[in-house]
Amino acid sequence: MKVKTFLRYFGFCLFFGLCITLLSGRAAAFAGENDAKLNVTDVSITKDGSYKLKVYNLTESQTVMYRSGDTEIALVSKTGMVTGRSY
Repeated sequence: MKVKTFLRYFGFCLFFGLCITLLSGRAAAFAGENDAKLNVTDVSITKDGSYKLKVYNLTESQTVMYRSGDTEIALVSKTGMVTGRSY
């Protein structure tokens, strides 16, 4: 009798553990679909050349702030326009 009860509890725990695993993976997959995305991952800009960055999938409460890591190499406007200064 104890073995039967143990197997029932073990099966119950295994079933719910599997359900939680499947549901958490599904939630993670949906989370990635709505993340904010930049239109490029890599772009080459020549001196005095420019490129407009765009961000997609923003909610109404999210904002974007563009900035350059090194303003001697590239300038970035508040609207996302990147302009090459030197190379």
